[in-house]
Amino acid sequence: MLNRNQEKKLVRRAQKDPQAFARLYNFYFPKIYRFITWRVGHNGDTEDLVSDIFFKALKNLSKFHFQKGANFGSWLFRIARNRLIDYYKAGEKRKLVNLEDIPEIISKEILPQDRMERKELFQKLQKLIQTLPNVQKETLTLRFFAERRNKEIAEILGSSEKTVASNICRALRNLHKKYKNLQ
Repeated sequence: MLNRNQEKKLVRRAQKDPQAFARLYNFYFPKIYRFITWRVGHNGDTEDLVSDIFFKALKNLSKFHFQKGANFGSWLFRIARNRLIDYYKAGEKRKLVNLEDIPEIISKEILPQDRMERKELFQKLQKLIQTLPNVQKETLTLRFFAERRNKEIAEILGSSEKTVASNICRALRNLHKKYKNLQ
């Protein structure tokens, strides 16, 4: 985890030397990738979008300035969100991730025989998330799959923390109802 001071140092170094961007990339790549995967659902499109996002971030890094409460992660996720908006405006159809394409979640707590069951559960969860209203879907994926805090989500979406918390609660309630209906 990067604290604010470490992030500032890395960003300032990367603004002078693009090679230094690698550490920021390595830290944020898994979070951006998960966020895009859960919103797009197709690994080929995800890889293209994530590549575009980091290219745009690197290209515009010199324009980034730290502001009160804002950080590089918020800025990067705004780029990701805007890229997703452009993706959907271009008329791309939403596709679900193939069961085989879901990234492997490796944990010492998960027995090998339980991995397939977990993948199937994630696929069901993805289908349920796709049925949520856009604002709930976006808030939920930023919170749980991109690992953003409510304050940062509010910055990314241009809303208040209370609205973010409310949308997360509504989304979780909706998912719970939809999941119970599957049983």
